[in-house]
Amino acid sequence: MNCLNKGKIQPNAAGILVVDSNRTMVSLNRNFLDLWSLSKHLIMSRDDEQVLKFVCKQFEYPKSFFKEVKEIYMQQHLEIHDTIQLKDGRIFERHSQPQWLEDKYVGRLWMFSCIAESRLANNLLESSVTSCKYPIVVNL
Repeated sequence: MNCLNKGKIQPNAAGILVVDSNRTMVSLNRNFLDLWSLSKHLIMSRDDEQVLKFVCKQFEYPKSFFKEVKEIYMQQHLEIHDTIQLKDGRIFERHSQPQWLEDKYVGRLWMFSCIAESRLANNLLESSVTSCKYPIVVNL
């Protein structure tokens, strides 16, 4: 599935979620809703646990993803930057970092960007270069 076909998501636009120390959603943007296909009803609860359970259904191994996110929340100092792949083929770059006010943990910032198109383009370019049988000659 192409990320741009998923909704009104702009290329390379991050979906952003901010959660407080009680795991209540305090801020998010439209791209976050669109990336995860979240309903307004689900968001109105402001309950990160409910949203996480919904999001987990979009992974091949939902229990593993759920456990991983729980572990991230348990490690308040942990900052992550990785990629995750959904069962529909989309690939997201994920970044999460704790939020501090002076020395007090106040929540966590999550950012997700769809990178499937750029990764697909890179793979196609690499395969076309390696499969080229003849050198390219440019006459000047």
